Amino acid sequence: MKALCDEETKNQLWESNHNKITAVNSILLHELGRMPSKKEIAQKTELSRQTVHKHLKEYKTHPVFLRQKELFSFMSSKLLANVFHYAINGDMAAAKLYSNIIGYANNGQPQNNTMIQNQNNYIQINGTVLSQEIIQ
Repeated sequence: MKALCDEETKNQLWESNHNKITAVNSILLHELGRMPSKKEIAQKTELSRQTVHKHLKEYKTHPVFLRQKELFSFMSSKLLANVFHYAINGDMAAAKLYSNIIGYANNGQPQNNTMIQNQNNYIQINGTVLSQEIIQ
């Protein structure tokens, strides 16, 4: 059985639907002040509700989306360079963002994502502290 359209045509149609759904979602989110329903997106894009549903359900695994995601990842070094440029020129918000991105936080120390958790169990009544150590 022969396919109705080739892979390139399918990808172009998918990308067109993706752009419509993305744009309309953004517009409706702003207009309605809430996330729009699939029915509202379908009406505004003039796509079927089933097409919108299928697209939203499967877009994360679609090859076109994965290529786009790869391109955004590729551009991350350019973005980081721009953040650095603003930071080095005195933009403190950019400096903080840059520090957070590269993993440095307070006092120029690298973050190692190790959380030290201290748990202090005691009861305090009118300034009198009752803890396990005192009881023992």
